[in-house]
Amino acid sequence: MPTSPILPLLAAAWAALVVHPDGSEPIKVAGVAALAALALRDGRVLQRLLAQPALVVSLVPLALSVVFAPEPAVALVGTSARAQGGLAAIAVALIAVHVSGLDGDGRRALQRGVALLGGVVAAYALMQSAGLDPWHWRGRPDARPVATLGNPTVLAGLLLLALPLTWLQARTAERPGRWILLASIQTGGLLVSGTRSAWLALAGVGLLLAAWNLRRRWLLPGMALLLALSVLAAVWRPASLQDRAWLWQVAARALVESPVLVDLAGQPDASARLRRWVGFGPDGQQPVLAATRAQVPGARPEAAGWDADRAHQWVLDRALEGGALGVLAGVVLAGVVARTLLRARRDPHTRAEATALCLALGAWALHLQAAFALTGDRVLGWICIGLALALAPPAHEEAVAAQRRAGSVLALAVACCMLPLAAAAAGCLPSAWERTLAPALAADRAFARGQALYAAAREKGSRGARLYAQSAAAFAQAAALRRYDRDAALAAAAARIEQAAQSDLGAQAALAQAQAWIDAAARLDPRDPRLDAVRARLVAVAASNRAG
Repeated sequence: MPTSPILPLLAAAWAALVVHPDGSEPIKVAGVAALAALALRDGRVLQRLLAQPALVVSLVPLALSVVFAPEPAVALVGTSARAQGGLAAIAVALIAVHVSGLDGDGRRALQRGVALLGGVVAAYALMQSAGLDPWHWRGRPDARPVATLGNPTVLAGLLLLALPLTWLQARTAERPGRWILLASIQTGGLLVSGTRSAWLALAGVGLLLAAWNLRRRWLLPGMALLLALSVLAAVWRPASLQDRAWLWQVAARALVESPVLVDLAGQPDASARLRRWVGFGPDGQQPVLAATRAQVPGARPEAAGWDADRAHQWVLDRALEGGALGVLAGVVLAGVVARTLLRARRDPHTRAEATALCLALGAWALHLQAAFALTGDRVLGWICIGLALALAPPAHEEAVAAQRRAGSVLALAVACCMLPLAAAAAGCLPSAWERTLAPALAADRAFARGQALYAAAREKGSRGARLYAQSAAAFAQAAALRRYDRDAALAAAAARIEQAAQSDLGAQAALAQAQAWIDAAARLDPRDPRLDAVRARLVAVAASNRAG
């Protein structure tokens, strides 16, 4: 029975289109992980994975980085804001393996579905750019269109991957008009995203492919034009370029002189000596970046409060998450995919498809050297990796099919492990399970409860001491679930200070607890701009209590 393209297409659509008011990325990852677990019903998927050494090699450093992460449970599911933990990495790898089993008809159907999906996303982005979006989205950076991807960089990454596959359909279809229209819409969406690295990467890789096809006379003038466009792009938003350069310096310093992380309780990182090899775990860059940025001068005053959770550069992010082993595994996988595509370009039957995939994956990889990926473009990127691997199936594909039943038991066990994690990412488990499997999500809920209590206490004025105490307890619970959460620590300090300001009973103890939380937050990031304000408020309340 041939492999169906429906499941990866559903994964791509879910990752691209699904949104949630409390945070879309965990919901996107939960759906993709559930679909990946569903793909494991076919025992051939796990067998194909084992038949692809490059994919297996990429998963080994991932497992090590999760096991030795400062917060292993957070590394497994990811933070509540990004959800790019080990679960997401395993899910997209399984989706790629499923795609690698598609035959020619299945690949064409999947590529056409991706082209339609890219057109829908791009059309929505153009609506946003024209001010015609009927919905209000929170957190849109710089008012640039984000469609349903949450970030213009991710929007650009998705369109960067979809556009070459759309042009492929325009070249091979009997009636190319609809595909040309879709490609034009996607080109417009890519441009209005305002992501400079995306269209520069697409132009650069396209130029190299054109030169490869015996049009080398275009190479030198094309490179000169591309260099000029790069300079113009840098001048267009110089502040953004300065922020990236400073953040890359911070990430590089963190890798070269890796600090020993100390959590809110004052406990040092027990695996500090392994960090250069296994990293800080998936979605685990924020604590080390915060601890390092005090050592790197040169940040713009306007960016002093920028608490980055990404280095915005693939090699640096990969090294921080998975260490040297993670970078090596990524390079090996990229090399295997590149070799497969270059061989497929020599075959007249697969040349056009391989060229489109070269353009898509090459441009995406180059774009990620000045950006980052989230679920929307990450799923599509791994689908393209699967399409590339499908052009050169394992030599023992018949043996893979014969071992289907033997692999089904192991595949079922993997699926049974993935489904509870997917449910945890979606927030569908009881509180006790959620605290164990998805502590970042549970911490966010405790933090939100603390904020609600804090707001209620402010409304009560002088009668709000008890509510401030309850608010501080909720913030403390969030800090217990996330050992490096400065937001929770400073919020707990602020709540204890206000508790002391509203009641003389237990004021000294509350102020002492507030000071302890401030000291804990300062250990994690002494340059946090909020520290001075909280300290000043503590001094003022303490002086007022003594005077009273």
